[in-house]
Amino acid sequence: MQLLVEQHIAVCSPTLFEDREAMRASCLLHVFDKGVRFPLWEDWLALESDNPDIPSGTSMEFATLELAIQAAKNSVGVAVVDRNMIEYELNAGSLVQISPTTVVGPNGYWLEISEEQQAKTRSVQFFRWLRGVAGLTAGAF
Repeated sequence: MQLLVEQHIAVCSPTLFEDREAMRASCLLHVFDKGVRFPLWEDWLALESDNPDIPSGTSMEFATLELAIQAAKNSVGVAVVDRNMIEYELNAGSLVQISPTTVVGPNGYWLEISEEQQAKTRSVQFFRWLRGVAGLTAGAF
């Protein structure tokens, strides 16, 4: 059962966001995992092509999402990241969204529970709690 769909947004540090000239000259931060660059920037730029604040500097590639997020927090550049993965940073103010543009999908977060586990009360309780945390309506397996 799908719990959440990815919601990719462009983010950077508040310091970089306040200095638009520095933000425009900063790096595009990419995640490059196992020889594949995720097309997050390409998908986001397809919707945001006329934004004058888009970074035009060089690109930097990171082996993990966590490293790209840390670089964005440290004002190295701007990253396109799934909002679900950085909700804490957004609420804490260590990252800010540079525009309202959001690219939805194509991936998401799923819960898979075997039929054997579905028969157990604790599994059902966990499933209902998780759906509630995810903001979904309660339902059966």
